[in-house]
Amino acid sequence: MEPLIIISAAAGITAVLLASRFYRSCPGSKEIGRPLDFLVSEESLSEESENRLMKIPVDEFCRDFVDREFEITPAMEKALGNFFKRTGRWQELVGLLNDDDPEHRASAAETLGRLRITQAADSLLEVMADKKEAVRLAASSGLMRMNTPEIAEPLAAALHYPKKWLPARVAEVLVSLGQDAVPALLRTLPTSSQEVTPLIIEVLGQIGDSRAVPDLVELLKHSPFSAVRISAAEALGEIGSEDTVMPLVDALHDQAWEVRAKAVGSLGRIGTPELMAHLEFAAGDEEWQVRAAAERALKCVGAD
Repeated sequence: MEPLIIISAAAGITAVLLASRFYRSCPGSKEIGRPLDFLVSEESLSEESENRLMKIPVDEFCRDFVDREFEITPAMEKALGNFFKRTGRWQELVGLLNDDDPEHRASAAETLGRLRITQAADSLLEVMADKKEAVRLAASSGLMRMNTPEIAEPLAAALHYPKKWLPARVAEVLVSLGQDAVPALLRTLPTSSQEVTPLIIEVLGQIGDSRAVPDLVELLKHSPFSAVRISAAEALGEIGSEDTVMPLVDALHDQAWEVRAKAVGSLGRIGTPELMAHLEFAAGDEEWQVRAAAERALKCVGAD
């Protein structure tokens, strides 16, 4: 019986702690109050508010700040970011990223992002390799909020280490950087493995910057790996500039039917009437998947 009593007591204590946390975080809780009540609906920080902030432990600040995502105004978030930078307390937030409690790590990552503490970008990148998914999500979200071009280079390099950094998370942040990520991605493309190259190509396609076209055309024409050519054909269709049309038309003769089908789909996405004859040619392909893709593409350009 004794072990059962111990377990029951532990469960009771946990329940009480969870209940108290919930009660403390409820907007209508007047009796106990919350650390950042004095910031709600404010647009700027007074000297008194700054003095109060200096006394709040960073873990308590982060927990309450994260809970108030829709209560604290953008102007106040900017003022808080400047405060943490000016006072050096942003380093305490970075230190919380190494806390044993994953909740603390996640709330710190989200807080750093919302406050736009760009000095912590490298630290957030490291946290994107955290063993807890919630922490990884908070770190990637924080980097996307920062939107600082300086992280493009290390993010592009991180794609080469999928066992450490989840490629989908890294790619998501790179896409959010948009055109600022393109130079770093193009620099890393020639040295990428056949497993990583399609992912880099996919990111370039989603960004849609025409600066990537020459490299993608080269891969579509000369890569020995069909997976790379497939990705290049799709990305060129997403970019959709004039320089992508003829390479895609040439790809209708690729030895791999998957590449031909993807090229047809990309031509259909570009959708100009001048492509009709090429799509009709693809409609007679020996592989039914290519023919089906051609039929869909012909509908996109208005053919009966």
